[in-house]
Amino acid sequence: MARKTKTPEFDFAIRISSEYFPVTDFLKSVQSFYGFVKSVADEVVVNSSWNIKAKEGSNYVCLAHNPETISKSQLKIVKTRVKQSFSAIGKGSEIPNELSDKALRHVHNLALISERNQKSNTKVHILVDKRQMGLTHKFCINSGKLIEIVFREDYGSIEGKLKLVSSVDGITIVVYDSLWNKAVKCHVDRALLNDAIKNFEKRVEVIGKIQYDKNGIPLFVNAEQIRAFPDDSHIPSYKEVRGILKVGNG
Repeated sequence: MARKTKTPEFDFAIRISSEYFPVTDFLKSVQSFYGFVKSVADEVVVNSSWNIKAKEGSNYVCLAHNPETISKSQLKIVKTRVKQSFSAIGKGSEIPNELSDKALRHVHNLALISERNQKSNTKVHILVDKRQMGLTHKFCINSGKLIEIVFREDYGSIEGKLKLVSSVDGITIVVYDSLWNKAVKCHVDRALLNDAIKNFEKRVEVIGKIQYDKNGIPLFVNAEQIRAFPDDSHIPSYKEVRGILKVGNG
């Protein structure tokens, strides 16, 4: 008699069943799942760490907490918040205050991946201990509505030093925004690639449709233009400015 495959021990798990599920979507699903749990945990305890487990022959990818970084009482809070968040989004009720914007983004990305694989009879479930919660069509719609409420879009620009140019999963650049003191990811068309490369490590203005969080801090830009600022050597020095001001005031 064949032995039944035992499900690994875990605190959280993602279970994916599908007739066909692309490898890239599988990796993105695991990343979004981990990002969601970690984002929820970060609101409870600083620097929690988690061990990822996958049992050969099963369709589970599991997360188990590191007891050196998170206590049993803290873990209980994290589990409760994950369950409450899923329940609220599934019902379309008001989002819990404890759910961060980052966590909402991760769980919405997970729902989108599940939704676009419906033709292959894909089902994605999140498990907390042994409780199973499915990512349904309604869940995807509700999380999308919440994203629209929390993250607004507007046309504008950001300024900062261009720190990264990448062609992985489309062409993206990262600009370190000097106003908010944070890195902002920007999607650029291939036509702007040369502008991005020649202005690497230079101060630029990126113009396009900007996505902001609820506090008005830029999160992402669909770039339409990249404008370089003058090199520092071309900017008048403090002494030169003082001279100009003296002449002007005379």
